[in-house]
Amino acid sequence: MTLDRETREDLDALCKAKKPRGHVSLGLIVLWSVWERQGLPRELRVSSPELAPVVTLVRPTAQQLAEYVMRNQPVVIKGALNSEKFPPLEDFANFGYLRERCGHRMIKVKSEAFVDKENRQLFVSDPLGEMSLSAFCGLVEQAEHLGVAAPVYMGKVKLDDSVPELVEDLADCPAGPMQQFAECFGSNVKGAHTYFGCGKNTTAIHCDPSENLLVVITGTKTFDLYPPSDADCLYLIRQPNYLNSCLPPFVSPDAMPDEMAAKYPLYRHARVQRVELVAGDMLYLPIFWWHGVTGGFERNMIINWWCEMHPDKMDKTDSTLEGSAMALIEAVREHLGQTQPSPSI
Repeated sequence: MTLDRETREDLDALCKAKKPRGHVSLGLIVLWSVWERQGLPRELRVSSPELAPVVTLVRPTAQQLAEYVMRNQPVVIKGALNSEKFPPLEDFANFGYLRERCGHRMIKVKSEAFVDKENRQLFVSDPLGEMSLSAFCGLVEQAEHLGVAAPVYMGKVKLDDSVPELVEDLADCPAGPMQQFAECFGSNVKGAHTYFGCGKNTTAIHCDPSENLLVVITGTKTFDLYPPSDADCLYLIRQPNYLNSCLPPFVSPDAMPDEMAAKYPLYRHARVQRVELVAGDMLYLPIFWWHGVTGGFERNMIINWWCEMHPDKMDKTDSTLEGSAMALIEAVREHLGQTQPSPSI
């Protein structure tokens, strides 16, 4: 599309500041504006030559974790939980307990998936189906017995809406994840969610506009993590906020098949870090960090909490005044005379 001179100058100035490593899509500019609206610190909006590594902390204090939260740096937390002070670590992994406690509850499940070349089930939509928790456990047990993948997945299920008994269990813990580390974040208005399945249940590459603290209850989880600034080489999709990537997950930028390398040449610039988690591990996944996730073939469950940024971390400048990307998006929309501009400029 053709931009007027003033809008083109605004775009050039924004690109000079952000230094994208290729073409600039509308999705990328929209994401930049989301960063501004959410208050992502300015220094985190540009690509840094040095990638912040994923660090591992053993039994950290909240103050120690907070240092990494303020830097938006991912952290694996080990040794901070035990079943005495965090009973869900044992109880939620026990299907007998789940059936007795809340097996009658109706829960939403994902069922639309395709199997990739690595035999992973890639679930591509939000939960649409519904069944009792007891029936879901039965499908997982049957899949484990037959050595196949379960056809359904409890992905992104809000516990408050489906299984309030488990919310009570989490709240009653003397030393659960949020009891120990909630002070590192802003408010947790979304409550606790679970991702629960088996058979290499996999989620495509995306990022979340929230801080994320999660714990592995049972099984294993593997994360591929990319910093926020790698958005310029992750081929963003899905209006209105472009928080998803169309790239297949768990492909190394250095080992792309020829067809993929030809289709997505910018992906070679991406900087991925792989994280392997086992039961009892926690992960601090910073706001806007991109991630693909897959579970082990065995039953696997995580509980996660999406939180606002801590007020001390948030950049408030662009939340009160129009940021440069927000202003550019409005100029493009005004130029086109429509609410949703065309996909690339």
